[in-house]
Amino acid sequence: MNSKLKIAVDVIVLLTISGPLMAEVSYTKLVRSIRPTVVTVVVYDANHQVSGIGSGFFTDKYGHLITNCHALDGKYAAEVRTFDGNSYPIVLVAADNKSVDLVKVLVDIPREIV
Repeated sequence: MNSKLKIAVDVIVLLTISGPLMAEVSYTKLVRSIRPTVVTVVVYDANHQVSGIGSGFFTDKYGHLITNCHALDGKYAAEVRTFDGNSYPIVLVAADNKSVDLVKVLVDIPREIV
């Protein structure tokens, strides 16, 4: 076999084998990097009983979070639970767009956590 052809075949085989492995490493890095920004949203009724659970994500280090309008609509209070198990209250609805079911809220969370 021609040496250039053998090198080309070896490179193709190497890329075919390493592609999925590299994708898995990249995916793992991606998950690790965004994990702190994703939260569980817990909502309460007027009796302080859990009335729903949803999800959301931080958009900046100041505690702004995006979640669904329907998750908060008509609820008495809400908090977020971060990946490390801590809970922080939602203190303000900054903006909402019910037509696309999104709301931007402010969470009282230390900046170094987000």
